[in-house]
Amino acid sequence: MQKQESLKDKDGYLLVEKEFTYRGYDFKLVKDFKDGWFIYEKSKKNQKHNKYELVKPKKQDAFVFNGKKIEDKWVYPNDNAFGKTGFDCVSLQVAEARHLSIIQNKEDQEEKEALKNEEVRVPTKSFTIKDFMKANPKLSYSLAYVKIKELIDSQEIRLEGTKKAKRGKASNVYIKR
Repeated sequence: MQKQESLKDKDGYLLVEKEFTYRGYDFKLVKDFKDGWFIYEKSKKNQKHNKYELVKPKKQDAFVFNGKKIEDKWVYPNDNAFGKTGFDCVSLQVAEARHLSIIQNKEDQEEKEALKNEEVRVPTKSFTIKDFMKANPKLSYSLAYVKIKELIDSQEIRLEGTKKAKRGKASNVYIKR
C-alpha cells in the first residue's frame, strides 16, 4: 500500500487512507457513513467496470514488529473479514442497499434484546401462550415462548396441563404460582 497524507482521529489512531493501491487495485473512498462504515470504489486499469466494497475498518493498537513500532491505526478488513465487516458489491447502489440492510438488522436485533429484557405481564388466571401474547402484545411468538420458559425456570409459573383444540395440537396451559 502506498502512503499519502497521514490523518489521525481524535484518539490518535491513523485513519485508513482515502486513496490507496493494494494487490494491483486502486481504492478510492466514495462514501463515509457516520456509523463507521465506508464505501470504497475498487478499480483496475484493464477492468471495464469498477466494483465497490462496503467496509468497516477496525482499530489496531500499537505494537512492535521486528524492532519497529507500528502506530495505533484503523485497518481495512482483511480477506477473512469479508462477509462480516467487508462486502464486495457490483455497484454503488448495491453497496448502499447492503449498508441499509445492515443498519436495519442491527436495529431489529437491538429491539429484540430490549424486548427480551422487558418486564412481562403474567395473566392471573390459567393461560395459554396465545393468552400470554395478548397480555404482552409487543412479543412475537418465539419471544413469548422464551419468556414462558424463563418464567417456568424461575418458578414464577408452572405447567397446569393441556387444553384440547378443536383441530390441531393441544395447547399447554400455565398458571401463576
